[in-house]
Amino acid sequence: MNSKLKQEIEDLTSLKFFIEGREFQEYFCKPLRAKQDELRLSFFSDSLKDAWKKGGKYQGIEEFFDILKQVNVDLTNKRDELESSEEDKL
Repeated sequence: MNSKLKQEIEDLTSLKFFIEGREFQEYFCKPLRAKQDELRLSFFSDSLKDAWKKGGKYQGIEEFFDILKQVNVDLTNKRDELESSEEDKL
């Protein structure tokens, strides 16, 4: 159990460092945030059909960032779980 948990923590930590890295931020997050801002600003000036399409794209980008945020939440939960299981052994 602990070895699996430790591996998950290691994987999530590695993923967290990748997400926070300059390259990921520069080439994925920054362009997606810019696109999200563009979609938000033009949403109300378009026809209903175009607004619907742009709203879907906006939601997709939002979901992507929610997944990235969840990595940190999962990492915190796994660390707490490991700490709790080690305390139970004592």
